[in-house]
Amino acid sequence: AGAVKEFQIEIPPDPSLPVEIRLELCRYDPLLRRIAYFGSRPTERALKDKQRLIVRLKEVEKEECLFLIAPVQKLFNGVKDTAALTAGLDAKHTALMQQVVRYLN
Repeated sequence: AGAVKEFQIEIPPDPSLPVEIRLELCRYDPLLRRIAYFGSRPTERALKDKQRLIVRLKEVEKEECLFLIAPVQKLFNGVKDTAALTAGLDAKHTALMQQVVRYLN
């Protein structure tokens, strides 16, 4: 039998956040890492990858009510300011995008 690996995120969620939001940060961590990775790559090189990720986010939006398309598109257009990326988002989506910005730094 194979060993079970414990999954830990690199930047743990802020302990002051509600437990529900911390669980969401853990749940979506692989997706948040992909967003940060593609957000840090030059647009010309990663355009197809970014387009595929937006398609995936549309699927996730429909399936899981995760609304990150608008802030991710801002990020892909060069916006890196946390306040600009999280403007108008609720607490959960703000925390998710803040985690993306942490991964960028």
